[in-house]
Amino acid sequence: AMPPILLWSVKLEMRKQQSVSSLRENALKRKLENLVEERAKRTKKVQIEEMCMQAGLDWSYGEYKLVGYFTAIVFFIAIYAGMNNWFPALVFGFIGNLIPGQIIHAIRNIRVKRVEKQIGSFMRLVTERYNSTRDFSKSIQECVNDFKGLEPMYSELKRASADLAIGANVTEVLRKLAKRTGSKYLMRMADYYQIASELGTTETRQNLLKQALTQYEKDRSIKSRLRNELNGPVREAYIMVAMVPFVGFYMASATEEYRVFFLQTNIGQITLSFVVLVLVFCVWFINHQIGKPLD
Repeated sequence: AMPPILLWSVKLEMRKQQSVSSLRENALKRKLENLVEERAKRTKKVQIEEMCMQAGLDWSYGEYKLVGYFTAIVFFIAIYAGMNNWFPALVFGFIGNLIPGQIIHAIRNIRVKRVEKQIGSFMRLVTERYNSTRDFSKSIQECVNDFKGLEPMYSELKRASADLAIGANVTEVLRKLAKRTGSKYLMRMADYYQIASELGTTETRQNLLKQALTQYEKDRSIKSRLRNELNGPVREAYIMVAMVPFVGFYMASATEEYRVFFLQTNIGQITLSFVVLVLVFCVWFINHQIGKPLD
């Protein structure tokens, strides 16, 4: 058996090596992220980072792009190894680069829609508490436990409360919360609160906060009717898109000639590439147009 002192020395050396390796990996990752971010337009970076935030991911633009590139490389290698054809490999590599963004965008849409149902309750509660406490920071912090178990609002309010606890500015905390939840009415509440804080009295602040809530409730009733009309077409669109690969897999498992044509002939591989490309475009259209949260 190895003496305890020698065993401890070996473990310590292994930990040092792991730490050095981890630092090198992080440095390389950060360098690649900076390289990607330097070439991007600021508006694009802000748009992507806000989308990731609203999907519940704390990703930078560089991390988002690196995940896309990694997926593209994996798809390219896998398809080229399976089909031995450059064209479908390049097409699937392009598709692989798009897939993480489409998944994140779909998650963002679902999360923002869920938040929209919870944001009104928060605005009502924080306004009522502010009427009695006259302290907006305290009012926000006291709302946290009211949303326990209601995600994603509970997690976002915990984060806002933690920022307030270390002395962050109330208006900035509200604006960050609005960006993470994708709520323009929460952003409007932050703007109203800042204006009233600089120019008005406590009563003026209360009236402006109530006005933001009233605008939200009117908008909510209109959106509710529109969403009920759109839910059917969105659901049908997703079902139609999902049916294409479902039928394809069924035919491939049932008919050998079908499988041979699409996987082993040039014309079949090219056709398959275009079909998948069209499906990805359909998913993009649903995510960005008919399936996105209503403005």
